[in-house]
Amino acid sequence: MASQPTMNNVAANMLLMQTPLTGVIAAGVMTFVTFLVSLPGAALSSNRIWLKITGALITLTALLTLVIGVDIWFSTLQTRANLGITWGQQSQLSQSLIQQKFKCCGYLSNPFVQDKICTSAFVAAQLGNCVGPFSNFANSFLDLIFTAIFGLAGL
Repeated sequence: MASQPTMNNVAANMLLMQTPLTGVIAAGVMTFVTFLVSLPGAALSSNRIWLKITGALITLTALLTLVIGVDIWFSTLQTRANLGITWGQQSQLSQSLIQQKFKCCGYLSNPFVQDKICTSAFVAAQLGNCVGPFSNFANSFLDLIFTAIFGLAGL
């Protein structure tokens, strides 16, 4: 059951919809399974098969994590274009909340939603569109995510 968007969560939720969450969950499960497989290898140091399996799983997990990080990184290179598409797919409520959060009106060529921030076309022209503020937020948010994922790949 999806909750109603709020001004605090709408931008982050919109960005998270663009990330490969299934891959991130798979990498997390693989990391946990690798940990479980490493326990017999640590306890039975004379039996090297567990250590070999652990080494293979660590390599696969690191590769999967690296691929996810690269995918997110490449998406940050096209943030403005991707956000324009995503903006158009959002409900008017979500668009209005983003306009209120960043105090802007519309996204580039997409028309603005009339709300308490964007009351008229004159106000919208004065405030400007949401490309800059929303793209800056998105870049910071996604940079944090892919940096964390790349950091996990190094572990």
